Amino acid sequence: MVQIVKEHGLIPVPVDLNLETLQPISVDAIKSKITPKTKAMIFAHLYGLVYNMDPYLDELEAHNIDIIEDCAQSFKGA
Repeated sequence: MVQIVKEHGLIPVPVDLNLETLQPISVDAIKSKITPKTKAMIFAHLYGLVYNMDPYLDELEAHNIDIIEDCAQSFKGA
């Protein structure tokens, strides 16, 4: 994902993750990374995990930031 972002002339800015849930550690962690140049935020659901996006959506939508979910590894099975 980082390489794809760079190839589009954008600068990826990482956000710390909670190692137990693999989601951003907090909404404040995301808020601290938002600048006037922020265009989008990518959320990756890894290793079959899916987490609740609601806490992040309101903040990003308030700043008119596009939300991209990478769900390639968020498989659910029987």
